[in-house]
Amino acid sequence: MRRIKIVVGRDPTQGERGLNFGVEIRNAEDVVLEDVEVTGSRKCVGLFVVFSQNVQIVRPYIHDMFWQDDSASIEQIYGIEIDRCVNVDVVEPFIQNLGRTEPQPSGPPRITNWQTDGIAIQGSRLFRVLGGVIDNCGECIDITGAAPQEHFLIHGVFVSDADYAGIKIVNSARQGVVSSCVARTCLVAFVVAGPDIVAACQGAEVRDIRISGCMAIDTGTVDTVTSSLGIPGIGFHVLNQKQDPRYPLRVLFTDCVAQNRDGARKVEFGFREDDCLVPGRENRALNCRVINAETDHIGIGWISVFDEGATWPTNPWKCPMPPCCPPITGLQCP
Repeated sequence: MRRIKIVVGRDPTQGERGLNFGVEIRNAEDVVLEDVEVTGSRKCVGLFVVFSQNVQIVRPYIHDMFWQDDSASIEQIYGIEIDRCVNVDVVEPFIQNLGRTEPQPSGPPRITNWQTDGIAIQGSRLFRVLGGVIDNCGECIDITGAAPQEHFLIHGVFVSDADYAGIKIVNSARQGVVSSCVARTCLVAFVVAGPDIVAACQGAEVRDIRISGCMAIDTGTVDTVTSSLGIPGIGFHVLNQKQDPRYPLRVLFTDCVAQNRDGARKVEFGFREDDCLVPGRENRALNCRVINAETDHIGIGWISVFDEGATWPTNPWKCPMPPCCPPITGLQCP
C-alpha cells in the first residue's frame, strides 16, 4: 500500500477508538505501507496493526485528528496502534495535532492535547520506531498494556508538546532501548513506570530498560489539562505505581541531559525516582547532566536533582532512608 490519503470523518463526537480505523492490518504477514496519510475528526485509530508480523510502516503522515466528549476518561485517538505483533518497524513517522476540541461560548474551539497517543504499542515484541517527529499529542509514544512487550528500540525520534509524556514505558515492558531521542516541552519527557493493578495481577514486570543519549528540554506544563493535577515538570522519571514494589527494575540512564532554556515551561526535576526505598532495583544514572533545573533537593520518597553542569561518572542516586516497602502481599485484583 503506497501513497494513499484517508479522511476518517468530520464529526469529532462520532466513532469509537476500538472499532474505527483509517487503515486496519489484521492477521497479516510481510506487509509494507509507504507514505500513507490519515487525517480527519473522529474517535478512532489512524493506522491499526494487530496479530501481524514482519510489517514495515514507512513515512506515515497522521495529523489533525480531533475528538469531542466531555466524559471520556481514556484515550480517544491513537495515531498508530501496534497490538500483539512481532517484528514491526515504524520508520520516520510524522504525527502531529491529535487532540480534543472544546466548543467555546464565542470564538473558535479550544484545542488541547488530551487523551490521544501518537503511537501506542502493547503486547508486542521486536518492534522499532526509527526517526521521525511526533508532536502535539497527549502522549507521543506510549508502550503499555498488561501483556509482555520485549526487545524493542526507539531511536532518533523527536517528540514535543505532549500533554503528559513524551515517551512512556509502563506496565509490562522489558529489554528495551531508547536512544538518541529528544523530548521538548512535554510535562514529563521520559517515564518508566511499574505495573498498574491489572498488569500486576497478571504477573507483569518492567525491567532492563536503557535510555541512552537522550535530551529532555524545557519540560513542564503550561495551560494543559494535566496542569491541574499538580505533576511537576520532570526530565527522566522512574515511577513505581504502588502495585508491585519490585518494579521498575534495572532502568539505566546513560549520557542523558535535562535542560531548562528560556521557555515558559520549566524542568523542576531533571531525574526523579519515586519510592526507590526497595533494595535490589538497581536503577542507575551514569554520565548524566542537569542544566539549570528549578529544584535541587532530596524530598518525597526519593528525589534527586543535580547542580547545573554537574557530570556524574557513577551512580549519583541515593536512598537516604531504610527500606520501607513490604513484600507484595494481598494484591486486590479486579
